[in-house]
Amino acid sequence: MIAAREERRREAEELSPFSQRLDELLRDVERRVTRLRAHGETAQRAAGVVARALIAESAEDAA
Repeated sequence: MIAAREERRREAEELSPFSQRLDELLRDVERRVTRLRAHGETAQRAAGVVARALIAESAEDAA
């Protein structure tokens, strides 16, 4: 598990800035969905909640 994380870190260092940001967003989505699932949300509902949150955050960033 630690080796996998280290490999992911090394790969991220080799990515373009856009790819690095995308990788960060994907990890953030994974964390959020996992947290919601741990609190009893269905996978579909958790994905919807996270998607709406990301859209709202993107709108704030654009403003």
